[in-house]
Amino acid sequence: MDVTKLRNDIIASFKESIGEAWKDLSTADKKILEECAKDAAKLHFKSLTDKSPELDIEIKIVNASLSNLTVANRFNIKKVFWQSVQRAATLALSFLMKAALASLAV
Repeated sequence: MDVTKLRNDIIASFKESIGEAWKDLSTADKKILEECAKDAAKLHFKSLTDKSPELDIEIKIVNASLSNLTVANRFNIKKVFWQSVQRAATLALSFLMKAALASLAV
């Protein structure tokens, strides 16, 4: 699992979560979302080995960027985004666990 794959999974999960509101996102909004998803993927991997206070600062920066999306006033954009991150990360972890278990079975 790499950052790009996790980023794409985060975006797909987010898109599914916001449904029809996805169509209301401008090209600039989608670019912001891509950057936020990439940062969130990096933060997720970083958080596995590093519990430094800088992680909180980086999360706040992502949240500030999310607040600029045009659909931010329709629902709790930060909550939906981080739930999407959690879903994508959980799927990634289950994939890695299955691959690890399969390699042990050989």
